[in-house]
Amino acid sequence: MEDVSYSIEGKVVLVAGGVIGIGAGLIRYLVSHNAMYVVFLDVLEREGECLERELLNQYGGLKAKFIKCDITDEEQLLSAYNQVLEKYRRVDAVINNVMVANNDNLEKMIDASYNTVIASTFNALEEMRADKSRSGGVILNLSSFLGLTQRNNILLELSKEVESREPYSKTKVRIITAFLGPTDTALLHRSNYIENQNNLSGDILETQRVTSAVTGVIDVITRAESGSTWIIVNDKPPFEVTDAKGFDVPNINTV
Repeated sequence: MEDVSYSIEGKVVLVAGGVIGIGAGLIRYLVSHNAMYVVFLDVLEREGECLERELLNQYGGLKAKFIKCDITDEEQLLSAYNQVLEKYRRVDAVINNVMVANNDNLEKMIDASYNTVIASTFNALEEMRADKSRSGGVILNLSSFLGLTQRNNILLELSKEVESREPYSKTKVRIITAFLGPTDTALLHRSNYIENQNNLSGDILETQRVTSAVTGVIDVITRAESGSTWIIVNDKPPFEVTDAKGFDVPNINTV
């Protein structure tokens, strides 16, 4: 069992997706808790530049960098990784922030989102792995319950699958998955998420605060073992569902 005590202090962190909502909350948390540099990617140029200015005005030191990038485009994603490595010489943590909204092209959006997660995961792994003279790190793949219910257990199994092929004992890179329940963001209110989601356990999901989602994500990064899967819902602490199969998830109201 690996030592998973981890701190984001002094780390170079890449957040792929998220200049609004939960992503923005994570970026603000990382900068305010002494990450060395936080780079964030998104296609929303105006929002990304505004968030960068806000953080630079508040914290200075060029600690935050926005790169406009359509993360569903693998070529743009790879270019963004290269920019990070050229500027900072390393990356210590990657958060793939894939939040699926309900719209007329849901299936297409889910496919693009999961392809993005897979591409980003393996790009990050290659740049972090200790067996190739890197310093190790952590990759956290975030998604929503809606995406999971539509695509069954692909992401539920992703961390375990990659860990089995590229074990932490060799790479010193932890690969973790977490699913977020409905969170009070603009994205949630623009979609029919709550009305249309089919919760894995059949329970009613409450809308949680962004701060609860953010602290839950940081908790997972800090202590989760490689290959593990977590759920963050209802303003509760994260709980582990690594051994769950498909829709067989513990009752969230009893955890």
